[in-house]
Amino acid sequence: MKIAVIQHRLRATGIEDADALLAAAARAGEQGAEFVLVPDIPALREDGFPNAARTAFMLGLEKVPGRRLIPQAPPRSAGIAATAPPPPGATGLGRIGVFVGDSCIDRNELERIALETPSTAVFAPRNESELQAEAMLELAVGLSDSLAALVMIAETAGAEAGEVGHGGSAIVFLGEVIAEAVGQDDDLLVAEIETPIPVPEPRDVLPEIPLILAQRLAQHQGRKVPVDYPADLD
Repeated sequence: MKIAVIQHRLRATGIEDADALLAAAARAGEQGAEFVLVPDIPALREDGFPNAARTAFMLGLEKVPGRRLIPQAPPRSAGIAATAPPPPGATGLGRIGVFVGDSCIDRNELERIALETPSTAVFAPRNESELQAEAMLELAVGLSDSLAALVMIAETAGAEAGEVGHGGSAIVFLGEVIAEAVGQDDDLLVAEIETPIPVPEPRDVLPEIPLILAQRLAQHQGRKVPVDYPADLD
């Protein structure tokens, strides 16, 4: 199956964001992608975004060949993690684990979804820095040998430090990075994936959460990451 992941550089307005996303989805369709992972743009769902433009955007996506998935959760929420059956026309992907926001880096949520043995996992981690994006890709490689053989990350890019949107979109399959977005620009990742998605053999234990991501989660939850050594020896 040919799949695609869109990385989207944030624009000045939601209308520009919508136009650019539609153009990227159309390119994916032209390249024969049967499944397209679209990054979540919270601005397109906020009250200030015109309803008519929102409707036009969704209708435009429906006209693009193939199936699309936009992992979404309220912008200021901790995120969501859930599983879903594959969309019609993309049954080869098997059951899909969907992670948004902090659920992407919450070991409890990863373990909960792992019990449902998804074949595919999609992530919208809402990275707040390029270092977080790099760590998320490292985590995705480990998850592709434990959680699900096919792991996809769809992110926005071009945000200021501390804001959501620092790239890191990628397609990972059984421990190998098949495609990776470059820098903070728009990118369209397209790959041919073996279907039905195989089960990792042997299935590894879930990897440890990289420290920078564990620190982010702890900060959002109002706590500190425990350390295994005295922080102050005085």
